[in-house]
Amino acid sequence: MIEAPPDPEALQAELARTRALAQASERAAQASAAVGRALAELPADASEDDALPRVLELLAGALGCTLAAYWTPAPGPDGAALECRATWRANDAAVPWTAWDDASRRVLFPPGQGLPGRAWQDRAPVWLETPEAIRGAEPARLAALADAEIRSGVALPVIAAQEVLGAIELLAPAPMHADAQLDGALRAIGDHVGQLVRYARAQAGGLAQPAEREPAEREPAERELDERRTGVYQAADLPGEPPAEMPAEAPPGLAVGTLDEEREAVLRLHEIGRTLGAELDPQALGRSVAELSAQLTGAQRAALFYRIGTSSNDELRVATAGISQSELARLPMPRATPLLGLAFNSREVLRVDDITADPRYGKNPPHHGMPTGHFPVRSYLAVPVRSRTGRVTGALFLAHERAAAFDTRSQRLAIGMAAHAATALDSAALFADQQRLIDELEKTNAELDQFAYAASHDLREPLRGISNLAAWIEEDLGASAPKKVREHLAMLKGRAVRMDRLIRGLLELARVGREREKPERIDVTELLHETIDLLSPPPASRILIIGAMPTLFAERYALQQVLLNLIANAIQHGGKSDVVVRITSTERADEVEISVADDGVGIPPELQAQCWVVFQTLQPRDVVDTPGIGLAIVKKQVEANGGHAWFVPRPKQGTDVRFTWRRRAR
Repeated sequence: MIEAPPDPEALQAELARTRALAQASERAAQASAAVGRALAELPADASEDDALPRVLELLAGALGCTLAAYWTPAPGPDGAALECRATWRANDAAVPWTAWDDASRRVLFPPGQGLPGRAWQDRAPVWLETPEAIRGAEPARLAALADAEIRSGVALPVIAAQEVLGAIELLAPAPMHADAQLDGALRAIGDHVGQLVRYARAQAGGLAQPAEREPAEREPAERELDERRTGVYQAADLPGEPPAEMPAEAPPGLAVGTLDEEREAVLRLHEIGRTLGAELDPQALGRSVAELSAQLTGAQRAALFYRIGTSSNDELRVATAGISQSELARLPMPRATPLLGLAFNSREVLRVDDITADPRYGKNPPHHGMPTGHFPVRSYLAVPVRSRTGRVTGALFLAHERAAAFDTRSQRLAIGMAAHAATALDSAALFADQQRLIDELEKTNAELDQFAYAASHDLREPLRGISNLAAWIEEDLGASAPKKVREHLAMLKGRAVRMDRLIRGLLELARVGREREKPERIDVTELLHETIDLLSPPPASRILIIGAMPTLFAERYALQQVLLNLIANAIQHGGKSDVVVRITSTERADEVEISVADDGVGIPPELQAQCWVVFQTLQPRDVVDTPGIGLAIVKKQVEANGGHAWFVPRPKQGTDVRFTWRRRAR
């Protein structure tokens, strides 16, 4: 008995899902890298009008957008609307730059109106994922957006010190879909650009740098709004504890940033993100995060606790910096105390100037404070590490023996490091999952090959014996065989031939998409003539190639298999001997659409969907001798090569089957 192999379709679907998640991580990384590159290229005295066009160009290019604009509050007593301050257009955009620029500068967007106005009001990225959503949100610029063939867009607010300084708008001719990874990256980009805009405006106006208020100084409503926007929740105020004074001499890298210092911090985070993104070994990655976090914030010691995997039962690993192996060996595993567990069990970022003065400190047995042999800690900063799904998968802990060693800027840098760590750990997990799935798929494909060989040999061998036996009996009986016996023998041989054809069809279907050829240059006209010769159609039928056919760079056998099955179906199921088959093509930017239409009896619309299913036939097999696999092979082969196949409704009789094929194989 032949045992069926594991289902490769489920493995391929899981592999496709994993690759999609990896692509989402890559998009977020590219967007962050684009802003980092834009900042790196700006001179030290760059103004807002110098900086933002370059940010638009590189950010839009990273996300595949062809139009972009930067919006700021219009001058006036209340700044009640956004006006366009800068625009950008890709070289291949379908609308002239002057048309896009004029259309944008003629419009004002109050809060909540248009894509920029909605981002301004919501203080968060806003996505429009369909052409209908674009048309509904942007009636004033409808003509320019239609000419540019815009199908989706996103806007992100530019924010600093709780003030929305403007909005960046990005529009694409292809669908763009929101995902948590990219949404988080855009929020961070808006904050980084906001810091630069804020300092650039202060320099341009000759003003002192505005001091950023500590979280405790903000009004409760203002703090709540910022927490909802950023997803970063501050620790509760400590009753009865006066704020600690900053030391007379701040540690290196912790002074309030100038424009150059802010730029340097953003660029450093950008470079760190690129470095971490290239590391796929979780152990080395964790060690790098801990070391770089300590360097960036001035912490004496750092520890990253993290999990690789999607289950809370996965092993909790730890990577440290500034802690020797002997010190680490003496320490017990951390427990979910009110101070340590906060980063794991909630969304809060906790920064404490003196941990020993915190009322929650020392309340838990058996240690009632730090364990014996623990290094001294006073300044404490804990940041949760959240995966692309928002689930807390670890935490970054920073410590210093001096009180008040960390300020708001240290906290912002630590949050940035935790975000980079989350992205990099997600990528490492996705890479490991992808490698596992590829190995399983290769194993399954090998088992399928073995299964196909067994099916070809073990199943077809008895059929050949049955056919031969029937022929010998017929030969032995000769003309003396009764009519009924001759009919039964003919039926026996016919059934054996049909079963053999069915097995061959199944084997052909199983091989689709697994046996790949080297792509080559194909003249579709020549391929069609070759295919028609292979079919040897009945003399009364006609096969017409209408118009010019394209030249593709594709897998020859795969395309020929699709054409062969469609033309054979049109002839075999046309319902008449003089069926006429018409083949046409339509060329697009990156694909072609090919139609195979006939003037036969046609297929009722309600039955067209079932024609793609294996073994489905519209007539009994005694009437039309076919295994019912041809269109299933067509659908699977077309989709394996990045296209899709469908029926086109026809007002009169006949059938029109169309499919798309990439102009150049990937």
